[in-house]
Amino acid sequence: MDFKKISGEVIDFLYQSHSSIRQSGLDNSLIVLAELRVSQINGCAYCCRFHANELR
Repeated sequence: MDFKKISGEVIDFLYQSHSSIRQSGLDNSLIVLAELRVSQINGCAYCCRFHANELR
């Protein structure tokens, strides 16, 4: 299994979904709050810190 290739594909899908959500017309702070919650559920400390700083 080529983990480097798989992780690259997953990251591409994450960026595509991120772009689509940002263009949805929803309030930006609501989007960032949802992204923070998803990061908490996933247990990603880096993403939690990133989105918490973005909210500030």
